[in-house]
Amino acid sequence: PEPTPDHPHEPTPPGEISYQSVNARVFSVSCVQCHNANQAKGGVRLDNFNEVKRNIKGIIKTVFIEKTMPR
Repeated sequence: PEPTPDHPHEPTPPGEISYQSVNARVFSVSCVQCHNANQAKGGVRLDNFNEVKRNIKGIIKTVFIEKTMPR
């Protein structure tokens, strides 16, 4: 198991989702090339936990409802 954002040295309990696992499989692969501290396309950053948390409603809307991201 991996550490969680709130407790970076504690493992994620089995069956739970951690930011690190989602980041490694999703955000770092499909999002951060355009949504990072240097580029922030559309004013959106997804390169750290707090930015993902702040933008979660937009992520849900554009990825799952509108299906306009990732491009």
